[in-house]
Amino acid sequence: MSGLDLAAAYLSLNGAGVATELPGADFMERLGNCPTDMAYLVGVYPQSEDWLHWEMHPKGHEVLIMLEGRLDMTLDQDGEVTTAMLEPGRAMVVPPGVWHLARVLDPGRLLGITYGEGTQRRPI
Repeated sequence: MSGLDLAAAYLSLNGAGVATELPGADFMERLGNCPTDMAYLVGVYPQSEDWLHWEMHPKGHEVLIMLEGRLDMTLDQDGEVTTAMLEPGRAMVVPPGVWHLARVLDPGRLLGITYGEGTQRRPI
């Protein structure tokens, strides 16, 4: 697993000390159908344009770490909307069940560590 490209594949951390590489191409489509993928997922995501949908992870926290660029992260928790800027080296923990989306201020890359089971999306 050396040389893993987190922009092209996910790394699954199962909480029991096991790390597994998962192909990233069709990951979101099979997220709910593969129990072995239900763990903390680590990936690097290019951020070149505003997100086109809200996202929510009902069963676990998501840790977002800005590697390069700047984002405004908007969180909607039970109708209370807040926004925080992410800059390189800054992190944010999104609680379970909180809808969130990003607006790109400067293009870059975002490292996400996500408990993916039950992930939902909704239009803006």
